Amino acid sequence: MLTRRILGLKDLPGRSSIYRMVSSTTIKVTVTNSDKRRVSLDGEEGDNLMEIIKQQTDFPLEACCGGMAKCSTCHVYIDPKQLALVNEVCPCSEFELDVLDRCIDGEANSRLSCQVELKEDMQELDVVIPSTVKDLRFSR
Repeated sequence: MLTRRILGLKDLPGRSSIYRMVSSTTIKVTVTNSDKRRVSLDGEEGDNLMEIIKQQTDFPLEACCGGMAKCSTCHVYIDPKQLALVNEVCPCSEFELDVLDRCIDGEANSRLSCQVELKEDMQELDVVIPSTVKDLRFSR
């Protein structure tokens, strides 16, 4: 389904408010929590995976650092069959990889949901929230 929305961009120093029209496709995301409860979510291209999970579910995705990729409490597993595509259109930064290396229950298909921006190619994305997370901001 093709939708249109207006995005308001905040004032930047020396610039006025800018509004632009964006066409986007609805992207279906299925999220499974540690109790095996599945919920289907709707996102749009450019939406942040962490934000749509927090807005559209009651799942315990803490996101303690507010999406700054510092704590790993938004850690999710991407369906292994979809991981290559997700990493191609939204690559992991070295910083994210460093955080993922220190995650409890980190796997090859782990991502920080705060670092995944939905793209049109990510149709029918399957994501699992792990049962154990640890706030890495306070571990050495």
